Formats: sequence, C-alpha cells, structure tokens
Amino acid sequence: MATTAEKMAIGNLNLRFATDSADEMDVLAATLNKMVDAVSEKHTILSQKISDKTKEIELRTKELIILNKIANSIGRTFSHDDVLNLAMNEVMLMAGADAGWIYLRQSNSDEAKLYLKIHRGLPYSFLKELKEINLEEAAMGQPIMDRKHLLVQVSEINSKYRQFLEEMGIKTLCVMPIIYAENIIGVINLACKGENSFSNTHCIFGEALADELAVAIEYINAFQNERRSKQFIDKVIYQFPISTAVVDKDGTCVILNAACKKLFGIEDNQIVGKYNLFKDNVLEEQGYIPIINRVLKGESVDDMEIEYDMSKAQHIQIQGRPKKVKLKAFPIFDNNGSVINIVLMYEEITNVR
Repeated sequence: MATTAEKMAIGNLNLRFATDSADEMDVLAATLNKMVDAVSEKHTILSQKISDKTKEIELRTKELIILNKIANSIGRTFSHDDVLNLAMNEVMLMAGADAGWIYLRQSNSDEAKLYLKIHRGLPYSFLKELKEINLEEAAMGQPIMDRKHLLVQVSEINSKYRQFLEEMGIKTLCVMPIIYAENIIGVINLACKGENSFSNTHCIFGEALADELAVAIEYINAFQNERRSKQFIDKVIYQFPISTAVVDKDGTCVILNAACKKLFGIEDNQIVGKYNLFKDNVLEEQGYIPIINRVLKGESVDDMEIEYDMSKAQHIQIQGRPKKVKLKAFPIFDNNGSVINIVLMYEEITNVR
C-alpha cells in the first residue's frame, strides 16, 4: 500500500490499492480506492477546464492579432479593397464559413444603396443579380440598426436572396452591420451550409471586426476625399493663368504653376523643393525679405515692384533673364489660424510704361 501510495503521489492516478482479503486492511484499501476515484474524476474535470480555457485564450489571442492586422493596415494602404480583402479572409477562416461577401455604401452618399465590394464562394448569377441592393434587402427585411449581428435561417428568408442561397446549399446566414457614427455604411455577410453553424463566439468576433472595419473605411474615405480636394486645388493652381508659386512656412517652394515656369523659363525640378524664398539673395539685397516676413504674421503684401533676375539667386543654378515684376504675397492658414503656406503671384511689367 505504501509503494502504491508513493506512485500515486507522483501523478499515477490509474493505480489502485489491492483488496485481496476481507480484513480491516482490505476495507481501508477499498475506502482509499474510492477516494482516489473521486480525486481522479475531479482531476479529469479540472484538466478539461484548463484545456478549454487554454483554447479560449488562444482563440482570443488569434482574434486580437486579426483585429490588430486590420488596424495596422490603415497606415499601410489607402485602398478599400485591400482592407476588405484582409477582413473577409480572416473572418471566414475564423468562422469556418463556406461563403462571404461585403456590401458598402458609396462614400459621401446619402442614398440607402449598398454595393457588392468583396466576395468569396459566390456564383456568377448571385454577382449579376445582387451586385446592388438597398439596406432593407441586405438586412433580410429585419431591423439591424440596434443589433450587432443577425442570425438567419435561409428557409425563413422572404427575399430574392433565398433562391441563390438555396442553390448554393446554404442553410445559415450571419449578417453583421458596419456602423460608423450611428450610420450603417456596410454589411458583412457570412454563409454556412450547416445548420446553426455560427457560435456566439464567431458572432462576437465578427462584431469586433465590423467595428474595426468601420474605422478603417471612414479613415480611407477621409484620406481619399482629402486627396481629391488636393488634386483639384493643384490642378486649379497649375492651370491658373497668373504666374503663381506656393512655398511652405520655411520658404521652400512646393508648387509652381505653368505660367510661372514660362515667365522665368524654368522647370519643376529646378525650383520645387530647391528654391527657398528666405534664402533668395536677390530679394534680400533689394530689401524685400523683411516685407515678405510680414506674411508669416498673417498680413498680405500687394504690388511690390521689383527688378528680378532669378539666375542670380545663389542657392539654385538656373538660367534666366532680368524681369521687372509686380509681386503679391498672401498667407494660407490652417484650421488653428497658423500660417502654413505663402502664395506668391507675379505679373510681368518689363515692357509696361
């Protein structure tokens, strides 16, 4: 009994005490065996709980890694498709879905139309007929604004979705709205061929992914709008008939339009990023730098008549001829009222008496 007890103490709970006789030692052995059975059962239950918790922690860790991927993708790409493809691949893998697709509303659109952006496992007939739907159709006719996800049995759907999904053998659908600032901007759809295939864990993860995706989409929308605005302004400045240059607050030239290049006979690569207004010795020698410095304080300077020969600017190397010009300079402010750029406008008066 002592030998058996020692083996049990080091973890071998499959052993039992021998009960070969009917004496008091046999009764003790039987009692101890019952105790070992109870301990072994508790140990098995505890081991299972530990295993389940370990798997849950591994799953949560994997989910956090995926969400972190989505968040990090914002800084690496400004494409909806890149972020949506990443999200679609990860959520389908986690949920074990047989098909998946994402609808998005067009940026800056108030209409309740959603457009199919990303899809996996869908037949051509689906893509053709359901590439554009309204929000009610995307929600299977049910309200989803106040719900994080919607589990739907295909047999209970009363829409044109049903025919396509049944042809694919889909039985269960999970619909997760993508909500930003209390507006539905898209919908994630996951489909499975099995009954009750989506667990609560899958749905909670899908909700978290939809929240992360909403931030990514709006960030990309804001960037694309900003870029379009900048491109438009750049075109306006570049095609503006008056000779115009834009420098940053440190004086470095950042934009030079076609009229200005023609006026001074220069190319972009000779001036942009190289010419510095406050290092221009030609302007300094004529005493204009202190005047232009006033622009940094928010003032505008009009009609300075100067004799200007850009070829004499010592910090750049270009060919040019002397020009007599009128120079106007005015500041551009940011949202906080700080000067971020100076606009210079030149009008040649060489041949004007």
